[in-house]
Amino acid sequence: EYGETFSRLLSQLLEPTEFKISLSHPNTYIDKVSDADLLILGSDLAELSSRVATEFRDEYPDVPIFLFVDPTAYSAGSFQIAYQLGVRKVLSDSASTLDLLQEIVAIQSELCRSGKIRQTEFIVVRGVSGGVGASSLVAALGEVCSDHRRRVLLWDMDVETRDLTRALRVEVGFSEEIDHWLSRPEILQRDSFIDGLAPLTEYAQLLVPPASRKQSLQLLWEPEGLCLLEKIIGYSRFQYDTVIIDIGTATGNNVNHILRSASKVLLVLGDTPFSIAAADEYLHFYGDILGSSKKVYFLPTSDALSISTLRKELDPVHRYGQLAWALPPLLYDIDAQDWPGKLKTLYSLGSHETQVCLEKIARGIGALPARGPLTAEDSTLSSRFMPSSTAQRSFIVRTSESLKSLVSQPQKWFFGDKGPTQARATRNLHSQKLLTMDRRREQFGTIPDSGLMDYNKESRITVESSVITDKYSPETDDDKKVVGF
Repeated sequence: EYGETFSRLLSQLLEPTEFKISLSHPNTYIDKVSDADLLILGSDLAELSSRVATEFRDEYPDVPIFLFVDPTAYSAGSFQIAYQLGVRKVLSDSASTLDLLQEIVAIQSELCRSGKIRQTEFIVVRGVSGGVGASSLVAALGEVCSDHRRRVLLWDMDVETRDLTRALRVEVGFSEEIDHWLSRPEILQRDSFIDGLAPLTEYAQLLVPPASRKQSLQLLWEPEGLCLLEKIIGYSRFQYDTVIIDIGTATGNNVNHILRSASKVLLVLGDTPFSIAAADEYLHFYGDILGSSKKVYFLPTSDALSISTLRKELDPVHRYGQLAWALPPLLYDIDAQDWPGKLKTLYSLGSHETQVCLEKIARGIGALPARGPLTAEDSTLSSRFMPSSTAQRSFIVRTSESLKSLVSQPQKWFFGDKGPTQARATRNLHSQKLLTMDRRREQFGTIPDSGLMDYNKESRITVESSVITDKYSPETDDDKKVVGF
């Protein structure tokens, strides 16, 4: 009865929180609550509830306890006993689901404040005009987060060009999975959500656009698409530290919902004479939808357009804070010009200056934790983006004819669902930044064939017979699925 009640409540009202419920016996529950964040005692325990609460309080004094009682016993006497036992809340079996919801939300908020539940940064990246490098930036920021062991989801919402998906060489099959979710939203659950993501590294995954134009329009405009977006946001919130959305030129009612939900909106501007005008037009059109101006950031990708010029033109009208103008410009890097389809991004192919700049950008927008000034040594480059299949059509950010010194590096192995394939890593080396052998081994070392994800601790409520507990439990290796390495 309790399991059904809580399952129904959480599925209807708290699905984004991803609380998990299972049942336990009062004589064996203590073995299952070492990582608990909440214990709920059912009224069927009757007098046993005092013993269970006392045992649990002695072992875990900081974990709150909820106690359900029969409506006939819901009185001042039960409140007094509960207070002596250290019970946080007494609820009648006939209590409204809203009363219980209020208490669960309060517990969730406390877990967020304590850091036990991660608070995900949702960052929307938008190029104010085509060809300014927004998709390149999204891929690079994903690798920055991955290298710093931050769980990151890259979300390609550019349904027209699919630049990010093609540049990272992701199979079409993942788009078909999105189509299934749109046609039958009820099949999207936590496990199927993970299965529908393209793995890039141990810490980074990619969510691709739908395969068909019809489904793309449904995602951007229709109520079914909005329902799917809300579920994706909910599941992402407790799986990832950072979600970076390449929104491209997508428009629609549901895109507005994404913009409202975003914690940061990063506008990328190139060196075209229309960049400032395009940014001004975008901000006038979407200003009310974005909500707070404090979440808007500006990033030039050319030294021909300075931050001071941008601020002079835009700030008197829109009045953004200091942080909006604090990001360093991401300048053109010849080393990284042809990154699409090469298993790497601007971050791992670029110069040390580019790497440090990307890390500063990541920290400035909250994709990485903020800290003091960065140096080139901050770049660990410990992981690399990996393809899910043989190369498909990729895009080139900018072309440039130049002489390159290509140095072959030791062979790397990438493990796929059709067996291992071999790839040889190459890199442009310039005399002013030759790598040491130790650095080279670190940068091009063999990638282990371990599981893709060590999923973050997910909030799980365990409800067992009359006892419900909340615990964090990572997925086991058997639960992990390599979907296209």
